[in-house]
Formats: sequence, C-alpha cells, structure tokens
Amino acid sequence: KSQAKMRPSPGHAASTSPAEMVPRSGMMSGASNGDLVSEMIEWHTRALFHHPAEAPIMDGYHIALFLHIASLMASGGSTSITHFARLRRARSTTISAAREWHGLLLVSARTFPFVLLVLLLSGGFMMSQHGGWSWRDGWVETGVLGILLLGMIGGVLGKRGRAMADVLAAHEASAGADAPPPPLRDALAEKLAWMNLGIALGEAFVMTTKPALLPALAAVAVGALATIMVGRRLGGGSHELHSESTRPVITQPV
Repeated sequence: KSQAKMRPSPGHAASTSPAEMVPRSGMMSGASNGDLVSEMIEWHTRALFHHPAEAPIMDGYHIALFLHIASLMASGGSTSITHFARLRRARSTTISAAREWHGLLLVSARTFPFVLLVLLLSGGFMMSQHGGWSWRDGWVETGVLGILLLGMIGGVLGKRGRAMADVLAAHEASAGADAPPPPLRDALAEKLAWMNLGIALGEAFVMTTKPALLPALAAVAVGALATIMVGRRLGGGSHELHSESTRPVITQPV
C-alpha cells in the first residue's frame, strides 16, 4: 500500500523526480535495491511516454498553424526559385538551356496558387478556433488582401511566362537548339516578381506583430517597394549585357 501511494500518476510523473520519489518509497516500504531500480525505471518510462497534464497538446489549431507557416515559407521559396531561374535563363548561351531554365520558372509558377490556397484555408481555420481574433482586425484584412495580390500577380506572371515560352520555342524551331537565345527581357514581369517577394515578407511581419490596419498596409507596401529596388540593383548587370548586343530585345505582350 505504501508503494502504491508513493507512485505518481501519469500527469504527475514529470513533476516528481526519482531523487524525491524513490528514496522515500524505499524508506517507507523497506524495499531492496532491486525494487529501487524498478522504481527509477518506472519513473523514467512514465516521464518519456506520458504527456504532462499542463503541457499544450497537438490539436487542429496547431496543425493549421504549421500548415500556415509552411505555406508562407513555400511561397517565399517559390519566388526565390523564380528569380534564380530568371537569372540563369538570362545567362544561357543556347536556346535549349534557356528553355530549360524557363521551364523551371513555369513549374514554380504553377505551384504558387496551391500554396496560396493552403495559406488562406489554414488562416481561416485558425481564425475560427481563436476567440480573440476577428475578420475585421486590421492585420487580418491586410493578410487576406496580400494573398489576393499574390494570386493576381502570380496570374499575370504565369500568362507572360507562357507567352515567352512560345517565343523561345519558335526561335528554337527556326534557328536550332544550339543557337544563341534571343535577349529576353520583360521589365514588368521582373518588377512583379520582386514585388511578390516583398509582399510575402510584409505578410510574415504583419502575421507576427498583428498591427492595426494602416501600419499593416504600410509594412506590406514597404516590403514590396524595398524588394523592387533590390531587384533593380541586382538586375542591372544582365540588362547591360543585353543592351550591348546587336540583336533586338524581344518584348512580351500582356
């Protein structure tokens, strides 16, 4: 009976150390060294495999939070792949290489709508589970607006990217796969792609700090403008290479 009284419950196991539990159990029951070892093994087993009552549990809200963060990271990763593929396409020496990098850009663009859908659905589920948040909160409205902007910009980029793919395919059919690629430059698409990255960063800041409407909108706008300026600085080198060429610059229709 004394041993049973001294054994902690599963919820209490992690809060009672073996140094406190085992010696007292041994003194009260006159247990042998083997019994003391069994007590310590039992305590560590309960501490490892029983969830403390006061610790948070994994529920739908936390799963949705993971999906929300993962989708936001995926949107940034997709945008980064887009910029990398765009840079490698501009430095390609053959049409076939330019088409391969442009194909990677299009694949990344096709995954973007699914990422945004997960971002929106997971955010909406968390809103329904959290009693202190409202759809009228400024940071929530800014988050929804940012997702819509990312979706619209992604649609424009996808359309212009497919038009550029047709230009590359036609040029390859006429000049051959090993011919030098035409100096493709779409200034609008470049600005929109950098703006996407800035909006995603602004959204991450707003979701973390949860400000009012005006500060939240300002954060997203600052992020978009900052990345556009960074893109102009980083993209100058490849544009100068194209401008020195005697071949015409191919511009894409909207």
